Amino acid sequence: KRGVEGAEQILTNATGTDTIAFGGTYAENVLGIRPGFRFGDHVEWNLNFLKAAEDENSIKIGSNVRESVGLGTDLSLNFDKKRILIDASIHATINNSDAGGQEITFDDLVGLDSSLADNSAAEQAFNFLESSGLISLTGGLNPLPSYGFMLESRFRYYRNNIKISYTKVQKDLATPGNPYLLKDVSGFYAGDNIRLFNNQVYLNLFFKSFKYNESQDEMATSNVEFGSSISYYPMQNLPSITVGFANINRQNDVSEAQADTLSYLFVEDNTTQRLSLSSSYRFDLSDIQNVVSISVFNYKRDEPVNIESQNDFSQLAFGLQNTYSFPLTTKLNYSQSTTNFGSATKSTTDISKFSIRAEYLMKNLLGGDTFKPYIAVSLNNIKSSVAGTTVETARSNYAAGLAYRNPKLGILSVRFNQITYDSQDFNDTVLNARYEYHF
Repeated sequence: KRGVEGAEQILTNATGTDTIAFGGTYAENVLGIRPGFRFGDHVEWNLNFLKAAEDENSIKIGSNVRESVGLGTDLSLNFDKKRILIDASIHATINNSDAGGQEITFDDLVGLDSSLADNSAAEQAFNFLESSGLISLTGGLNPLPSYGFMLESRFRYYRNNIKISYTKVQKDLATPGNPYLLKDVSGFYAGDNIRLFNNQVYLNLFFKSFKYNESQDEMATSNVEFGSSISYYPMQNLPSITVGFANINRQNDVSEAQADTLSYLFVEDNTTQRLSLSSSYRFDLSDIQNVVSISVFNYKRDEPVNIESQNDFSQLAFGLQNTYSFPLTTKLNYSQSTTNFGSATKSTTDISKFSIRAEYLMKNLLGGDTFKPYIAVSLNNIKSSVAGTTVETARSNYAAGLAYRNPKLGILSVRFNQITYDSQDFNDTVLNARYEYHF
């Protein structure tokens, strides 16, 4: 139930006036059926049926009305005390991208889409849909199904946690249950998380090879990524350390000549490397518990075709958290980052950030309530340089707030922010109040 009305805008130009409609969002009726079957403790099998139809009468100003119907199945297997896990699923959908028009015959549909001519599978599917009444038979119908497939396996042996998966989702798969599903993609993933030295060292290795925009010929982009990280969490009172590395390569078959001729095409041929190092250490001073952390990060993108898109980003960050014997916690953070962008026309941005925050937590007020007031200060300095011209901006954010929680009545929070930009003579005050209740 989400009907959001659209709007019309009248534009005036030299030749007269034009009315442009901005379609809203229809309410949608969704029916889902999922019977499941268990066979002992090792096998689970489910069937899935999902039908979705937008309600044309829910709003006055909208675009095309869409419908879809889908059928699928998924299977879960586990063996050897769940050390072996296998999950597989496949789903097929039939869509209608314009269900609000007049009903048509299959011959009419062939007239709209010549690729369906002499296609016996499409005609059989149309006849089935006509007899079953599962979906509207209008000009936006595609009687041929689109598929989504996933296979994932996990193996946990000898301190290894291995994951291997393959995914393929076609461009026109309808997913009203998950409208954010990435489509028009297929790919393979393999990774391992290895525990070493009495679970003090964790080694992660991964490899991914995916192809995006598969249906778009030269625009189909291959993405190959591999990397690793190693973490050390000592049992003794020593700092923990994590080091990470990743390499990403993206490439398509668009030539420079094609990109120059057709504005909607672009060449994809770049390599990105990420390096990171982080460490944290816990220690006590008198009755104060402290955690200090430091991290270094570098991101570098090489663009041999479009050298003006090359960039290099580095950041150093430091943090300190103090927890006192009474319910006070303070946090101090500092970071320094540098970004270099382009080659011939090079731009550089340096950002320094400093923040401090203090919060006081009072528990068990009035039989279970909690009250947490806080104050915070954030100071940023931004220096940008382009073609020899430097602009420097100082930004400050002073904040204060409180949160009151009652187990039965919910959470009430209030926040105040004062934000200023010195070089731009900008000053903004924000007061925010929020009430949250779970039932």
